[in-house]
Amino acid sequence: MKTKDIMTALGDVDNRYKRESAEENAKVYFKKGSGARILKYVLSGAALLGLAAFAIFAISTKYSSDNIAMVEPGAKVGFSTSKTTITETAVNGSGADREIEIDRCTLKGGDPQTVSMNDPDYIMTGGTYIYKIDYDYAFGTGDEEGYFTKSKDGAVLWTYKWKDDPDTDSDLRINDYRVLDCGVLIVRELGFGHLDPAYKLKLALLDDNGNEVWVQKYTHNMGAVAGIYYDEDTIYVVSYTDTEQWATVEGRESVVHEQLQSFVISEFSKATGDLIRNRQTPVQIDISSSTVRCLGKVDTGYVIMYYDLDYRSNLMLLSYDRGVERMISFGVNYEFGTAQSLNGKIYLSGKLMSPGQNMGADAYFYVPGHNGPAALWRYRIDLKYANKEYKDVAEEYKEGTSAVLLVCDGSLSPEQIYVQEGAYGGALEKTENGLTWDVAQISTVYGGPEKAGVPFVFGSSRTYTLNEKGLVESCEDTAKSYVMIGIYYPYE
Repeated sequence: MKTKDIMTALGDVDNRYKRESAEENAKVYFKKGSGARILKYVLSGAALLGLAAFAIFAISTKYSSDNIAMVEPGAKVGFSTSKTTITETAVNGSGADREIEIDRCTLKGGDPQTVSMNDPDYIMTGGTYIYKIDYDYAFGTGDEEGYFTKSKDGAVLWTYKWKDDPDTDSDLRINDYRVLDCGVLIVRELGFGHLDPAYKLKLALLDDNGNEVWVQKYTHNMGAVAGIYYDEDTIYVVSYTDTEQWATVEGRESVVHEQLQSFVISEFSKATGDLIRNRQTPVQIDISSSTVRCLGKVDTGYVIMYYDLDYRSNLMLLSYDRGVERMISFGVNYEFGTAQSLNGKIYLSGKLMSPGQNMGADAYFYVPGHNGPAALWRYRIDLKYANKEYKDVAEEYKEGTSAVLLVCDGSLSPEQIYVQEGAYGGALEKTENGLTWDVAQISTVYGGPEKAGVPFVFGSSRTYTLNEKGLVESCEDTAKSYVMIGIYYPYE
C-alpha cells in the first residue's frame, strides 16, 4: 500500500477514534504522572502506529473480494455470501433483457417446525398474494340481509347486519376487511363485468363493539380493489379498472369499441370516510385483471404485481403524483407476494422455483356468495378433496424452491438478494427499527401431484429481523403456519 493511501485512510478516520487510539496506546508506555514533554512526542508516535494498523485492517476489509455486508457481525445466523446474476426485463420499453450482478446471501435455515394445517396463519395463492387469516371475523348472508360477525374462542361477540338497497347494493359484494387501530373496515365493491352502477365502492368503519362509526358510498370509478393501507389519519385504496366501451354496428350487433384500463389511488379520511383525493392513471398493457395485487405501500409509491395474458409475473411501481414509474419482470420463476420500504430501499419477499414445478396465481381466488373470507372457504373446500400427503412431491419442492428477499433501490432496480433453500418467502412487516421477514420452510405437500391438481404446500415460519441498516441481525423459529395454494405453471 502506498504511503499516500495510508495517509488518505487516516484522514478519513473520525477524530474521536484518533483520540481514543492515542490514549489507549499511550497507556502501554507510561504510568500516571509521567513527564508531559516525553508524553507529547511518544503519544503522537503511538497514535500513528495504532491508526496505521487500524487503517490497514479497514482498507484490506474494504477491498476483500468476499466482503459482502448483508448480515450484522456477531449475529447468530448461519450464512454464506457470493455474487449472482438476475435478469431484468423492461415491460413497457424495448423489452430488452439486462443482466445485473448483485450480492447474494444464502441463509442456512433450520429444520421445519410442526404447523397447523387446519388453521393456518397465512394463505398464499401461488405466492403472489398473502392473506393473513383472522378467525375472529366472518361474513355471511341470509334472508336478504348480510352480516359480519366478530367472535372470540368460538363465541360470537357481536353481529353487524345490513340490508341491501335494491337500487344500489344488489351488485355489490363484500370482498375484504381490514382491522385498523380504531376498529374494523368493511369493504364492499362492485363485482366484475358491470359497466355503470350507481356507485362503485362502499366502505363502513365499525368500532370494537360493532357499531357504525361511518358508512360511505363513492361514485368515482375505482374497479377492483388491489390493496388497502392506512396511517394515523388516512385510508389508502389502490384499485384497478378495466372498462369496455361498447358501440352498436348497424343497429343490431354490439362490439367492443375501446378498452380503458386504469389504476386508481384513492385517499379517504379515517375519521369520517370522506374522499380526500383520487388519481386515475391510464395504462395500456396486456393484463389479467383478476390477478392484480398491490404488494405494498413503499416510500416511492405502490408496488403492483400483475400477470399478463401469458401469465408471466410483472411488477409495476406506481407513484401518486407521477403515475407509472416503472414496469419490469424478473422472469417466470420469480414470484413476489409482499413489499416494504427501509431507508429508501424496496424489499420484495417471494419465491424462486424451477420452471417445471412453478405455481402460478389462482385467477379464481375470489369466491362470492360463500360464508367466511374467500381464501378460507377455498382452502377448506379444496382440502377435503386433496387430503393425501405426497412426500416425494414435498422433497421435490424442497429441492427446487427457495425463499427470496430481493433488495431494490427506490425505482425497483435489484441490488442484493437473500435466499434460503427449501422454503418460500412470507410476510414482510415494518418494525420501529427495521423489518421482519417470514421464511416458510416447506414441511408437507398435500394433493395435486398431477398437472391438473391443486397443490397445498405447507410451511412453518423462520422469522429474520433486519435492523435499520438493512442487515440481518437475528432469527427465530416462530412456527407461524403458511399454506401456499396454486396451480402448476406453465399451464398445459
